Parts: sequence; C-alpha cells; structure tokens
Amino acid sequence: MHKQFENWIFLTGILLLLCSWSGSAAAAGTDHNPIDAVFSGRITDAMSTPERNYVAEKYLAAWKAELDNVADGLKNLYHFDADKARVDEYTTACTQAADAAYKLEWLNWADRDAQPPQRKFGTGASGAAMLMKAKVYRQATLNLVGIYQGQAGRWQGDANSEYLFIYSGDGGKLPR
Repeated sequence: MHKQFENWIFLTGILLLLCSWSGSAAAAGTDHNPIDAVFSGRITDAMSTPERNYVAEKYLAAWKAELDNVADGLKNLYHFDADKARVDEYTTACTQAADAAYKLEWLNWADRDAQPPQRKFGTGASGAAMLMKAKVYRQATLNLVGIYQGQAGRWQGDANSEYLFIYSGDGGKLPR
C-alpha cells in the first residue's frame, strides 16, 4: 500500500509539472505547431457528442504520435544509453500521468453520490477524458521539443535545430 501511495505522489507531481510548465520549452514548439493549428476550431466548436469524441480521439492520437516521434529524435541526438534511458523514463512517466489525468477527468462527469461500480457518467465524459489525456501529451511533447531544439542547435548548428512536426492530418473532420 505504501508503494502505491509513493507512485500516486510521483504521478501527481509529474502531472502538476506538466500542466504548469511555462518556460521556454512550452513556447518553443507553439509557433510551428500544426496539431493545435488544425484542431483549434474543431475542439471548441459546438458539435454532437459522437463528433466531439471522434475529434478528441484524433487529437489524442496526434499528440501521442508526436510525443513518440520527438522522443525518438531526441534519443538519436544522444550517444550514451543512460541519456537515452532518461528520455524513455520521461515518456513513461508522462504516459502514466496522462492515464491518471484521463481517469481523473471521468470523475468530473460522474455521479459522486453513487458507489463507483454503480456510478453513471455524463455523455461528454469520454471526449473530455481524452482531451485531458491529450493535454498532458501535448505539454510533454512541447517540453521535449524545447530540449530537442536546444540540443540540436548546440551540437548540429542552427540549420538542423528546429523540430519538424510529423502531423499532417485534417483535424479530425468526420468523413462525409
């Protein structure tokens, strides 16, 4: 039980760090961020619950893929396995924090007076939980983008220092 509490404290700390990050790493990837550019109107527009869930799922998948991509790119900049392992530890912790944020958001849509096994959730719970998870992945990705650009700029020169996002989708538009 004590170990579970320590894990919960660790994940909560990571989640708080990710959600409150406001340094240069957060700003570094924002200017050239095709994910937010294409999804910005889609996420905030009023739409049906199935469409909102579809868009949230696509947004989540885009940020998860981008996190994996920038982590791989960053690991390629390092020569030592111990440095690469730190990147892996970070992405693992961020994935755990994203999963915790997902589960926590479900509580925001829950009937808190009902026992957990019998609890009912609002229709927007799934989409909101996916968006919460995506926000954690987004911040984790932007943190790594800042580190990537710092490392690439320092060791490879300015020409190769900008991280190039891999996302090229349509922002989760429903097929018609």
